[in-house]
Amino acid sequence: MAKAAPPTRSVNDKSEVDYLVAEYVHLRNSEKELAARKKIIRDQLIDIVEQVGEFDSNGNQFIELEPGSDASLMQRQRRVQRGLDMEAATEIMEEKGLADQAFIMVPTLDTEFVWKQVFEGRISDDELERIFPSKETFALVVE
Repeated sequence: MAKAAPPTRSVNDKSEVDYLVAEYVHLRNSEKELAARKKIIRDQLIDIVEQVGEFDSNGNQFIELEPGSDASLMQRQRRVQRGLDMEAATEIMEEKGLADQAFIMVPTLDTEFVWKQVFEGRISDDELERIFPSKETFALVVE
């Protein structure tokens, strides 16, 4: 089924555009101010929880708030992520004789080679587009 074309809109009223642009700019600026203020308050709340909060079994720190407050709990939540120390992994796997099994070789496209082939005429523009498909997006810029 073919997509229907979106309805067209004529912009005959310059005052409507001016109003929308002014509101957009105001909201954009307010958003920046609110984000900055939110960060300041967040940091202050984290300091409070660090100073007087209780710990739970997962290492989170929390304060239960009074009934009727806007929230019931304020928590400094512990989050742990495991990273990869490739140097340590290589050393340990080699010491144990497991390096050949532990590491896999992943084919990687040599993009410089591909571009050289394009310039030499061995790869067409259509083939290049298939290799590196374009994605088009649009952003609203109001200055």
